Parts: sequence; C-alpha cells; structure tokens
Amino acid sequence: MQSEQLFAVQPLTVDSLKRQATRLKKARGIRQHEALDLVIQEHGYVNWRHFLNSSASKAVTEATVPQHTAGEPPTFAQWLAKHINRDSPLGDLAQDAARDKGWPTEGNLETYRSHLSFHGAAFEARRTLNQAWKTYQAYVKRLAGSKRDKTPDKTVIKLTAHLLENGMIQAQLSGDAFVSPPPLSRPQHPDMLSLQLNNNVWVTDTQKEAFWKELLSKRIAEIILPRNSTKFFTV
Repeated sequence: MQSEQLFAVQPLTVDSLKRQATRLKKARGIRQHEALDLVIQEHGYVNWRHFLNSSASKAVTEATVPQHTAGEPPTFAQWLAKHINRDSPLGDLAQDAARDKGWPTEGNLETYRSHLSFHGAAFEARRTLNQAWKTYQAYVKRLAGSKRDKTPDKTVIKLTAHLLENGMIQAQLSGDAFVSPPPLSRPQHPDMLSLQLNNNVWVTDTQKEAFWKELLSKRIAEIILPRNSTKFFTV
C-alpha cells in the first residue's frame, strides 16, 4: 500500500514526521495539517496536536540540555534548548536537537549546517537553522550591549571645580581618560554644574553633598567620577 511506503519506520522526531507528511501531502494532494494528522495516526495518536501534547513529545524537555554558565553568553545549543516548548519551526528544531545525542554543543553556523546535511535533514530544517542562527546572533549582541550599559567603567576621572569671586564656577576634568588635561571651562552658574551632577547616575547624594560643602568652604573641590560618566559633562 502507498501508506506503508510513506510511513517507513524512522526515528520518532518532529523533523522525520514532517518529512513523512510532506511526502504524503504531495502523493495525495492534501493540506499539510491533514498530512500531519494522518502520519501521526500511524503511530497511535488521534492527531498532530495530540502528539505535541503527549508524554512522548514532552519527554524531549526532560533530555539533558547544555548548562549555561552564569555571566557568560549562552552557546547556540544552550540558547536553542530554551525554545524547546515552542509550537513553531524553532521549537521543532529544538526538540530534534534535544533528541539527537550527537548534536554539537559548540560551534559556528557551518558546524550545525554540516551536522544537518550529514544526517539528511529536510530543507525546512536547514532553513529553520539559518533563521535561528540569525536570531541567536542578534540575541547575543543585545545581551552584550545590555551588559555594557549596566556596568559602569571602573576607570575614574577627577572633576575639579573652582568657586570664583563673582559666585560663578570654573571646572576641569582630568585623569587617565585624557592624553592631556582639558582646559578650564568657561565660568558657569553653580546651578549648571549642579544639574550635571544630578543627572549623573553614578554620583551618589553623599558624594555631591561632600563636594558642595568643600567647595563653599575652600572655594575649590574635587569629585571622583567613573570614566563613562564624562558623557554627562560639558565643561
């Protein structure tokens, strides 16, 4: 019978089942979801949804997945494993990867492409891999950017302020962030410097209070700032 040829014994993976469904779809001229239901019924399930909700499908989530080291960006295999319960092509790929004992735990895109090609993966699986890799790379890039934004640069600079006789302030930045110290700023109203300090998220209230107290009493004061905070100052 035609169905017996189409439903040749294969490992019960989402990818292999979909390949069978694709062949059945072409042979009978039916829709993909109808072919999926017919294929999975050969394995004792009511329909495709029944299989996805079954213990056989969910058992994939119990497979050992690569452990992610805290503080480090995940590998592609680790990132993919997090999508194992998604009802999508990406979820299908994650499930098949979890079942595949030889799935690479590390490598570049070509590593995974070669693995799929060696095992005769369907075109849909290879296409999903390419798209998944692009999404993964974007995720790692966002993760790195977020980490940079949240972590202050520990290199410090020094802001020195001079209180002039007319009540204005001149300020100067110095430190290893500069090849040579910038010149003193033009005289500015104290409120301007206060606004700049208040807008700087790395300067604490205690630092600011001590700075202003010293400036008023000695007419000169210094405050130490993280290097990346210089972008808040125009002196």
